[in-house]
This record gives sequence, C-alpha cells and structure tokens, in this order.
Amino acid sequence: MTLLDIDNSGLTPVGECTTKAALVALDYGGRSDSRDAMDAGNVFHAGLQKHFEGGSRDESFEAFNLEYFSLFPVEKPAQDDRLSLGNLQDIFGVYIDRHPLNIQPYEVLSAETIIGCPLDDAGEINIWAKRDLKIRDKATGFIMPLDHKTTGGVNHRWQSGWSLCSQLPGYCWITNKETGAYCPGAYVNAIEIRLLPSSSSRCAKHGMKYNECRLEHTLFKMLYYDYTRDVIDGWRSTAIILARRFLLIKKQYPTLEHIKYAPQEGLTNRSCAFCQFKKFCQAGRYPHTADIFLSYNKFAPWESEAAVWFDWRR
Repeated sequence: MTLLDIDNSGLTPVGECTTKAALVALDYGGRSDSRDAMDAGNVFHAGLQKHFEGGSRDESFEAFNLEYFSLFPVEKPAQDDRLSLGNLQDIFGVYIDRHPLNIQPYEVLSAETIIGCPLDDAGEINIWAKRDLKIRDKATGFIMPLDHKTTGGVNHRWQSGWSLCSQLPGYCWITNKETGAYCPGAYVNAIEIRLLPSSSSRCAKHGMKYNECRLEHTLFKMLYYDYTRDVIDGWRSTAIILARRFLLIKKQYPTLEHIKYAPQEGLTNRSCAFCQFKKFCQAGRYPHTADIFLSYNKFAPWESEAAVWFDWRR
C-alpha cells in the first residue's frame, strides 16, 4: 500500500531542517524575493519544451510568451530589468537559433515528463520526477535525463553545486528503472539570464558598440555529471530514509500551530541562509504571521493527468 508520494522538493528539506520539511509537508512556500527569477525559469521551460518537441521558432516563442504573461503583470519587470520580456526574448531567441535539434549530440526521446515509480521494494513510497528531457547520447548510446536550468550566473560555484545534489542522481535512478539499462549520468542545459548590454560604449571584446554586439553576450553551457553505480544506489538508500522521516514529520507537526515545536537544524548547518522560510522563522514561527511570510504552494506533480507511473518490480 502506498503511504507517500514524494519528489526531490520533499526529500531535500528533510536533510536540511525539520521546520522546513514540516512547512513543505503542509504545502507552504515562502514569499521569496527570488520568486520572479523562478517564474522566469518557468517561462524558459515552457518555450524549451515546445522547441524540443520539434516546434517551430514561432511556436516556441508563442509558448514562451504565453507563460510569461501568465506569470508577470504587464508593467513588471521594468524594461531595464534582466527579467523584462524584451531581455528574456532576446536570450531565448539566441538559444533556439544556436541549438537546432539536428546538430545536438543527442537524440530527444521524450520532452517534459512527470514520471514516478516505487522507491522501496515494498512499494510504500513512490518517487517522482519532472524530467525535462529523456535523451539518447549519440556517441555512447546511453539513455539519460537532461534538465534545463536558468541562473543569473553560470559560474564555477554554480556548476559544481549540481555535482552531488539529490535531483540528478535521483533522475538517473528513475531513468535506469524505466529503461532497464544503466544510466551513467545526467546533462544540465545551463542558460544564463543576465541583462544584456545596450549602451553605446565600445565593447573591448568585440570591438564595437554594446548595442551592436549585445546578443554575443549570452551564455549557454551543456554540462555533464557522471555518477557511479554506488553513488546512484547510495542516493536510493538515502532517499528511502529521508522519505520515511518525512512521513514521521507529517504526523508529528500536522498544523501550523505545531511548527514552533519542530527542531531548527538549519541554525547549525547554515541552510537558513537562503531558506525561503527564513523570515517566518525570524519572526518566531507564529501561525498568525503566516499570511505575511508564507504562501500556499502545493506542488504535487503526481496529481497531474499527465503523470506516468510504472512499477519496475514486475
């Protein structure tokens, strides 16, 4: 009998802080200053999905624009903001022009898929992934996941942060179980979202005015992270432990009134620094402050009609 459906967004908080995991279990999110950046990432995902489904440039832009206007008010962000429609459109246009499907080192087997399967042998826990692409590497023949990620800066620190995160080895494990074939790693399609220069000053790199070479200042990287079988098996063992702990947290802290009794391990491991619930905790974790510092943010991809579940045990 299934006791829990969970994905990486549920597993990760358990390893960081009980208070954070309890709030996620109650379907809360924070009122984060980075919400706009996350929404911009969703805009790119919508356009990229259409592009990798084989859509035309116009069709990809249509999906991109529809998502943008569903997430951003017309007057926001300002034109000189990196998240303005014009700036994002310029970056997206350069990306799809430089990345036609026929010259990629991989074959796209499926676009965005919500996929899940049993995590444990007993089938009490289902693990889910919202996988952006399933690809076949043309050089090796391996079938692997590819994840689109947007960021303000594709620097070394950001790149190295994905090498041992929970998400990618988890996607590898699910893809392995889905295909029955060894999945040795995962790709990250990194797209930098920065405000492209537009001044009349001279660019030292290109020898022309910035407003003439602005599109040359886009940055895209295809990153590959490989994982041994031991790392992937270790991810599964850890994920089972964290999922069972998540179940216990749900029972111990069933309402906002109980949150103030939850441990705050984030105080000792520095995970509070960029936590979406930081302001709520700083205010004392009082239920009456929820309307100020929290937002209802239910994320349950397994409830989608498009969700695909399979049982690798059969």
